[in-house]
Amino acid sequence: PVVAICDANNRLRNVDLALPANNKGRRSLALVYWLLAREMLKAKGTVKSDLEFELAEDVDDWESTF
Repeated sequence: PVVAICDANNRLRNVDLALPANNKGRRSLALVYWLLAREMLKAKGTVKSDLEFELAEDVDDWESTF
């Protein structure tokens, strides 16, 4: 499956799953990837709660590593 981070100006041809988000701003993309990473770790069982993840990583610190 093809997953895409799309805003209103993107075409969805050949995209199986569209994640609606601002895909042009650096901070917006950092937030989307931070949320995806958090949910993936919760699904794997590595992180049990949102609070545990937030204590480990702050979105501002995570965004500044790019």
